[in-house]
Amino acid sequence: IKHGEFDWQNHVGDRYVPERVVSDDPEAWNPDDEVFVPLYGPGDELLGILSIGDPASGLRPSNEELGLLVGLAHYAAQALAAAQTAIVRERHRAALEELMHISSGLTQTLSTDSILQSVCNGISKALGFQKVCVDLLADDGVTLVTRAAAGWDGDRLLTENLSFAEIAPLFDSEYEVAGCFLVPNAIARQRVATSQVVYESELNGRGPHAWDHHWLVIPLQGPQEEIIGVIWVDEPEDRLQPSEERLQALRIFANQASSALTLATQFEQMRYLADHDPLTQLPNRRAFMRELQRTVAEAAEADTPLALVVLDLDGLKEVNDRHGHGTGDDCLVRVGRLLHTELRPRDQAFRIGGDEFAILLPNTTGPGAEEVTGRLVDWLERSSRSSILRVEASFGIAVRSSTEETQEGLLRAADEAMYRAKHERKLARARS
Repeated sequence: IKHGEFDWQNHVGDRYVPERVVSDDPEAWNPDDEVFVPLYGPGDELLGILSIGDPASGLRPSNEELGLLVGLAHYAAQALAAAQTAIVRERHRAALEELMHISSGLTQTLSTDSILQSVCNGISKALGFQKVCVDLLADDGVTLVTRAAAGWDGDRLLTENLSFAEIAPLFDSEYEVAGCFLVPNAIARQRVATSQVVYESELNGRGPHAWDHHWLVIPLQGPQEEIIGVIWVDEPEDRLQPSEERLQALRIFANQASSALTLATQFEQMRYLADHDPLTQLPNRRAFMRELQRTVAEAAEADTPLALVVLDLDGLKEVNDRHGHGTGDDCLVRVGRLLHTELRPRDQAFRIGGDEFAILLPNTTGPGAEEVTGRLVDWLERSSRSSILRVEASFGIAVRSSTEETQEGLLRAADEAMYRAKHERKLARARS
């Protein structure tokens, strides 16, 4: 491109123009001259442009020199294509290694946060994105809360929660590739409120394949294909839009994250069921014995009071025989709900048998435990007056002392006190 054949002022970007005195030779090189040689790949795709200037001879290159330059550019393009292929191959290998590492982690830990952090680190390391984060839907089903991240300031992520309903317009099939949604910035800004724009890309490029403030989000799906969260990725190190193969790898990482979440949820459900009574939703006897041992040890170490209350529902068998087990179950549920609502936050209630419950009262003396049981008795009496079913209970209280330092001793003392109370109630009914 000879001097004067092209208007370089027409917004072509920064341009280097050397200071050179132009000779009188008609073929003299002018500082405004340019030589560009396109670099084409094996499929005739444009890989780059070779630019030369300021020749040592001070003359414009001859046709023979231009032909030689084209030949050199051809070999340079082949070398560039081979290097790019090697990078893709290495990235693919690294992605497989990270995926295998994450897969093995699923069998070693059921910590959701640990697995999600491995996914973020794997995407960043293997696929070349400097910023990655995983957001999961909160219990309200709307708010997205960050659970793991790589390359971000943690404090910022904790304060920047998004709304799933407001980012849902990004999930348009027009911009979907391999289960990932790559949305141009202009389109994303039209569809998403400004409150949802918490970051803008810095590693942007120029050209048809360049990353230019794009939005790349991968939805995480639960076992019923419901959306349970998203993965955000940004800042590609090569400043290019990811290829389909790279997006496929992203999707696989997202699937691993989804699998980890499903396994962790199932594990939590099984652990909950193992420690809770399915009818009343109170912790069961297994959980009670574990907590009793722990609280007795803590009270002994700190030399603080600890009270244990054991209560047994009176007449539940008669309710079952007369009205059916469904009605008896309703009584148990009512008592469970009572213990949920009437106890202090630090107290713990358990269903330890068919009609038997236990209450652990940390930092509570005998009078304090009697006050708690008094409130429960009043509630049962009020409830019975408003129902055709009368539910009563016998209570036994034991307080940690030098003679009841062990969990077995404390439980035995509470049981004995409860059976004495039950016996006294029977005698009182007989006398009346």
